[in-house]
Amino acid sequence: MVTDEVDLRHPTHSQLVSCVGGTNLEIQSYQESIERGDRILFCTKGVYRPIPAKSLLEIVSQRGFPLDKIVTQLIDDANSRGGPDNITALLVEIH
Repeated sequence: MVTDEVDLRHPTHSQLVSCVGGTNLEIQSYQESIERGDRILFCTKGVYRPIPAKSLLEIVSQRGFPLDKIVTQLIDDANSRGGPDNITALLVEIH
């Protein structure tokens, strides 16, 4: 989870530490309780680097809009802030 406390300027912030298909893949797992209506955002650093965590939360938490429109808003927001990297986002809502 990315928070405002993460120092994204640290020299190793974007270091690739594991990948599918690579050697010595180390699986990382986290447990969180999820409930109906919760949303999970999977995204690249092209989304979470330029958009502050508080703004990401506000955008993803919008109700009454289709998820694809919210993802489009995230992508447009990241691009408007310079689009510094690959911009990919997937938003899932638990039903």
